[in-house]
Amino acid sequence: MKFKPLYALMLSMGALFASCDPSIVDGPSEWSTIAAEDLQLTATPVVVDGLNGNRIVVENKSQINSQWVTSQLIEGQVVNSFSEGEVYVTQLGQQNITFRGFNGSEIVERAMTVQVDTIDYITDAIKNRLCIQEGNSNVPQYFGVYFDEDLIVFEQAMSEDGQGGNTITVVSNPNPVLCTFRWGTATMDTNVGTITTYALGDDMDFTVEILTAGGVTKTYNLGSFSAEVYTQLPAAITQLTGWHPETAPTATKTWKFSEDGKQWGNGNYGDKTASWWTTTIASQGGSTGTMTFDFATKTLTTTIDDPSKDVGNAAGVGSFDLDFSTASGNIICTLRTSGDANVPYPMLINESNVVTHTFQVVTLNDAELWLCAQHTDPSNTEGTFWHFVPVEE
Repeated sequence: MKFKPLYALMLSMGALFASCDPSIVDGPSEWSTIAAEDLQLTATPVVVDGLNGNRIVVENKSQINSQWVTSQLIEGQVVNSFSEGEVYVTQLGQQNITFRGFNGSEIVERAMTVQVDTIDYITDAIKNRLCIQEGNSNVPQYFGVYFDEDLIVFEQAMSEDGQGGNTITVVSNPNPVLCTFRWGTATMDTNVGTITTYALGDDMDFTVEILTAGGVTKTYNLGSFSAEVYTQLPAAITQLTGWHPETAPTATKTWKFSEDGKQWGNGNYGDKTASWWTTTIASQGGSTGTMTFDFATKTLTTTIDDPSKDVGNAAGVGSFDLDFSTASGNIICTLRTSGDANVPYPMLINESNVVTHTFQVVTLNDAELWLCAQHTDPSNTEGTFWHFVPVEE
């Protein structure tokens, strides 16, 4: 059976973009070098109610492989590999669509500018931050530029004897802009929800930084509030970090891999432990190590036992954050790491050594810790698991 020429060309193009370095892939002999200005490219916004929307129809009519690169407001760059199709941007105004293609022995790029007047397609990342719910008047229904600080309704938790608690809940905020709330060092990046501080006694500004669909940022001070007592303290904080505001305000806690042979493995994402398969870090060519949590400073310190086996390992000092808003089922909270420290051997199983910085705490007590991480494809039910025990002092 013979392939039609067009199908053969598509197969060649697919092979090109499956390569990590397209510059080393040889194209068919009929592909010739094309100057950027000679490329036959179009980028046309989809018109919605007479306005240019943020979905852009792109087409490359030149005989050259195609990638389309768009810069997003909060999502970094998005790359699509097709000769024609639809891409999106997430910001109003003049926006660049960059074409990138394999051109003989080199990469050729060309930028085109489109005018975006309305955000008719809202990405999941923006939708989740806005907390959009159809028919709920307490949250936004679209993404735009309007903001009125008087529309924000919030309340501080109070103890039974009338002292200010350590949480502020934004119960209503229909402003259609991205909001980042800060109370002291505590941060919340959703338009509604609860922000928790663990610093007592000092008056702290409660602010909101907005980011509009036009890319404009501005910060508003909503008042100054003091947390006098703890009205919310998840037990997981003390179990994971050793810290307690009253009994152990400077305590830290160090964890190491378990010594039962079940250090790393896989199972159903969100299970309490690795139920499919487990092994040791050494069997994977990696090194064990420790991680020390200092909740008072939000500092994470990682050590690696054998630095020569640095597969995915990060030894050093960084930071961590615990997000209890993700609690559901077996998930107690989400642990996020950043900087020069991470969980030892932070590799996703069956994912070609992808390193993750986001972990779900699924089992936690004073003597045991299981972490789980979702694969890069959320539709994959497989999760990677790590098993730790405390370092005895």
